Amino acid sequence: MQRITAINHETATGKAKDLLDGVKAKIGFAPNMMKTMASSPAVLEAYLRSSSVK
Repeated sequence: MQRITAINHETATGKAKDLLDGVKAKIGFAPNMMKTMASSPAVLEAYLRSSSVK
């Protein structure tokens, strides 16, 4: 079974880093679920738009 690896926030770049920085600024940390979604920034962005986090 394939697994999706969570993005390391400290080494993230581009759109993934921007989104994770926004989450961290809002709630104080980036949850593992969001770090995993950041492997596809479009997925994380869609999630954040539909949630109260961003």
